[in-house]
Amino acid sequence: MKLRLTILFLAVALSGCVGAFKKTVWSPVEVAEWYERWSLPSTVHRGIGYQGTDEEFHYFIARPIDYFVFIRIPRGQLRLEDVRPRQQVSSASLGVYYWIDPRDWFRKEELNQTPEPMPTAGMSAAEQPLVPTAVVAHL
Repeated sequence: MKLRLTILFLAVALSGCVGAFKKTVWSPVEVAEWYERWSLPSTVHRGIGYQGTDEEFHYFIARPIDYFVFIRIPRGQLRLEDVRPRQQVSSASLGVYYWIDPRDWFRKEELNQTPEPMPTAGMSAAEQPLVPTAVVAHL
């Protein structure tokens, strides 16, 4: 009985140590390959969050399903157009400046842009553009 409890205790203790062996430093190619493999179609549009840059690394965060993936890429391996300082406050550790698309060399995604309204003032109902059925079904 004591042997079983000891084995169970060791198994639980060692399973908690697995997180220490997760990948911490990535190359841009590794991130793009990982993103292609693990991102779900419903979250592909969101991309990976850019958290800032310090003297050594660019920091990114992703959440493919129920867990976070913290990504560090050496500054010498990736050049970003919009570099911002990494937030060091613990409460802001999950903060994201903007989203990037790793499949397109970490291009900044402009997700918060609102589409320009279609000019429909002064048009009769017959002249107004039709809304596709797929959009109506989505609403």
